Amino acid sequence: MFAGICPQPAGEMMANTLSPQNTYVNKSAFSVPAPLTLGTGARRYSQIRGFGTKSEDISIRRSFRLKDKARFQVTAEMLNALNRHQLGGIITSANSSNFGQVTTVTGNRQIQLNARIDF
Repeated sequence: MFAGICPQPAGEMMANTLSPQNTYVNKSAFSVPAPLTLGTGARRYSQIRGFGTKSEDISIRRSFRLKDKARFQVTAEMLNALNRHQLGGIITSANSSNFGQVTTVTGNRQIQLNARIDF
């Protein structure tokens, strides 16, 4: 989970989630170990997890007969129909100035329209 080094825990790990900097891990709860030594921190902390994802996809299809052997089909698809944002991972490099923050957001709505003729 932590990149490069094992930080040493020194207090409450979780930050105030109402922070305007999107900080989820309390940076002051960790310290960088002395050079050429390993920290005393665990490899993983169960309290520090990534964020879940939710995405709803909708598809509507309609077929029309044109002649005896021809068919016209129209399809509309919406991927992530409710436009839910998905937060990226928490930065866990103890030397980073962005430690404990989420700096990426993905999850844009996509709409596709398709037409097809079968004969």
